[in-house]
Amino acid sequence: MVNINGKNNQIRYFLDSIKNKPLQYIWRASGMLCLGFGEKITIDRNKQQIEVCKYRLHIQCPWRIVNPEKKQISLACYDIYEPTKEEQETEEFDWQVFNWDSFGKNLFDQKAASWFDMIVNPKVGDICIDEWNDLKITFSSGDILETFIASSFEAENWRLFETCKEEDEGIHLVAYKKEICLE
Repeated sequence: MVNINGKNNQIRYFLDSIKNKPLQYIWRASGMLCLGFGEKITIDRNKQQIEVCKYRLHIQCPWRIVNPEKKQISLACYDIYEPTKEEQETEEFDWQVFNWDSFGKNLFDQKAASWFDMIVNPKVGDICIDEWNDLKITFSSGDILETFIASSFEAENWRLFETCKEEDEGIHLVAYKKEICLE
């Protein structure tokens, strides 16, 4: 868990701002996991009004969602690159031309929707960051989202941010290999 003194007080305060907030959505942008927490707000992006959540988490490192009670991995990052069983069973399926980024064709798109439907009104419970800057969020359903910093170089691994009416405003908490920054 993050040491809570100095700058880390600000980090803890920001992490605590999503506690007890509902998980509103789970989806992906290509290979990046995207989660939305808290109230939905409308912002202007490129002169279009879009609805997003007050707090958003974007994960670019390996991750998984586990259910300790059932002793199972419900969703994981590599599900994005795996076709659904239905897709594989079609006569025209070909691994050489499989487009994992086509929405609805991969295992993640299928499993994320059913996982989200299965958990009832999930809210954020515990939030921890360990010494490696891995993030762990426990949901009211008992499911746990875990990230794994998997780079030996400085790269952005995950970002939790507050959405404001202007896209470039708000607090961003960004995890790199060696540090977590408030931006």
